[in-house]
Amino acid sequence: GRIVKRDGKRVTSEQSAAAKRMENLPDIVEEQHRSNCARIDYLEAQIAALRDEVCPQFKKALADVEPVNSEDLEEG
Repeated sequence: GRIVKRDGKRVTSEQSAAAKRMENLPDIVEEQHRSNCARIDYLEAQIAALRDEVCPQFKKALADVEPVNSEDLEEG
C-alpha cells in the first residue's frame, strides 16, 4: 500500500516521493521471520543428528537386555 491521504488531505507528489523512499526501508518483520526459519532449520538438523547418533546406541544397549516375562514379576 501507499499513502494517498494524510490528515484528510490528498498526498501531493512531493509527499508521495517521500512515501516511496520509506518503501526502501528494511522490513524488520520479514527479516525476523527469515531469521526464525533459519534457526528452526538449524535446530531440526541438530535434532536429527543427535537422533541418528543416540538411537543406534540405545538400540544396541537394549539388544543386550533379556526380555522380562510378565509372569515372572511379583505383585506388590
